[in-house]
Amino acid sequence: MESNNLKKIINDIQERVNVNLVSLLDGEKFSIFETEFGKNFENNCKDLFSFIIVAYSMQLFTSLRKVYEGYIFSEDFFRKAEEQIDFELGGKKKKDASKALSLLRIINQMGTSETKNTNENDLFSPEALQELNIVSRLIAYFVLTLYAYVDVFIEESYCYICEKASREKLPSTIEEFQKSKKIIEKLKSLISSMDKNLPKYISESYKQLSNCDDKATLAYTLKLRNDIAHANPLPEIDILKKDFTQQWCNAQKTSKKIKEDFFANLPEPKTELERDMLEGADKLLKKFDLLFLIIEIGFSCMKYLALFEKLLTFFYK
Repeated sequence: MESNNLKKIINDIQERVNVNLVSLLDGEKFSIFETEFGKNFENNCKDLFSFIIVAYSMQLFTSLRKVYEGYIFSEDFFRKAEEQIDFELGGKKKKDASKALSLLRIINQMGTSETKNTNENDLFSPEALQELNIVSRLIAYFVLTLYAYVDVFIEESYCYICEKASREKLPSTIEEFQKSKKIIEKLKSLISSMDKNLPKYISESYKQLSNCDDKATLAYTLKLRNDIAHANPLPEIDILKKDFTQQWCNAQKTSKKIKEDFFANLPEPKTELERDMLEGADKLLKKFDLLFLIIEIGFSCMKYLALFEKLLTFFYK
């Protein structure tokens, strides 16, 4: 096959497997794998994403409490709220709002110093979560689990090739795969078994694109797994941002887009109270950046393996 034709095929495949995180968060369905083992890998990754989002929500709820709790249960809040109720509301709405404000006052007064001290040291307090390094632990769990899924996917890809390959090619394919120790080396051996020049063509096609090199992301992720398993069980967030530069950039863009959409649907704040509440919402939305970084890393790995799977089915039709 001519290299130009192969490059075009690779570029077309990359466009087909491109995933937009903002669309997915809006509920868009996606499926980028075709084989049975590929779909199993995809479903496992989707379940992993769902778990990480739910688990990360613990951190978000804590941030929500940290942003608003001290402000809501303060005399300054009650003063502003009373002024806004008197100025803007009337009739039954004013009466209901006043009752709700009175209830908040009662809840606030019920909190003794002993209770507040207990709350500050509970499992979900900002201090406790910071000590637990909950985000780093979630990232470690995500990477270790994703590694296991990739490992199974590569082994099943190898079995697929063994079933499809010609008798002439099969011995060298088996030999190269079995002598490879690392997952990324096994993957490279399978790509080379289809066409010795294929790794070079894939790299060249990536250079023509402006988006992230998903192949490099997969290699970084597998390396990160080894660091977590053997040296540094809790990955450092700042290092992740540097190692996964494009994913961090994409995560921030996603967070910015969601924030813009959120504020676009809200009326212009008219009072100091509303401005303060929106400022708190802005601080809270920034907490999503790390969650999006985790998912972006997973998506990049999935997209590269989807590219590999489509080349696999193309060569062994």
